[in-house]
Amino acid sequence: MSDIMQQPQKAPSPPPPPQQQKQQVLPPRPPPPQQQQQVLPPPP
Repeated sequence: MSDIMQQPQKAPSPPPPPQQQKQQVLPPRPPPPQQQQQVLPPPP
């Protein structure tokens, strides 16, 4: 990490364009399986 600080000549990489951010957005995860509800015994 000290090497990076000793090289001020190296310019930081520019931020990614907004288009990349849209691609990085992951799709909504599916709902969790309802196996837990099935495992519980039915109410008396």
